[in-house]
Amino acid sequence: MRSYSDLSRRRQQHRRLNHRRGWLRRQPNEEAMPTKMKRTIELNEGNFEREVLKSSYPVLVEFVTAWSLPSTMLNGALEEIAAEFVDLKVARVQLDRSPNLGLWYGIRCFPTVLYFIDGEARIGIFGRTSKEAILSQLKPVVNSRRGGSFAPLGKD
Repeated sequence: MRSYSDLSRRRQQHRRLNHRRGWLRRQPNEEAMPTKMKRTIELNEGNFEREVLKSSYPVLVEFVTAWSLPSTMLNGALEEIAAEFVDLKVARVQLDRSPNLGLWYGIRCFPTVLYFIDGEARIGIFGRTSKEAILSQLKPVVNSRRGGSFAPLGKD
C-alpha cells in the first residue's frame, strides 16, 4: 500500500517532467509586458474614496457584474477611452465583490457608467452603449469645465 508521501513525491516528479517538456507554461508577467494601453483601475470598497472621490482628475467608473453579457461587451470601449485620454481616469467596480458601492449609488442596470468630477457623480450612462455614445455625453461637461475639449494622448 502506498503512503501519502509516496503519492506526493510522484506528483512533484510528474510536474517537473511536464514542466521541462513545456506542457505546463506560466502565464507571461503582466508588468513585464509592454502595453500601449493605459489600464483601467479595479475599484473596491477599500480604495473607492481615494481613487474616485478624492481624485484630482475626472473619473469614469463602470459598475459591472461578471454574469452580465452587456457588461462584458463594454470592456473594450472603456479600455480604448483609457488609452486615448490622458486627463481622464477610467475605473471598474465589480459589484459581485463590492455590492455596497452598487447600493450606495443606486445601480439597477448593468453596466452603469458614472462620470465623477470633484467627488460627485455628474453623468450617468445606463445599459449597453458604445465608445462614441459615452464620449458624446461626456464632451459637453468636459468642455464647460475646462473651456476646451479632451486632451488626447500625445496631442496638445
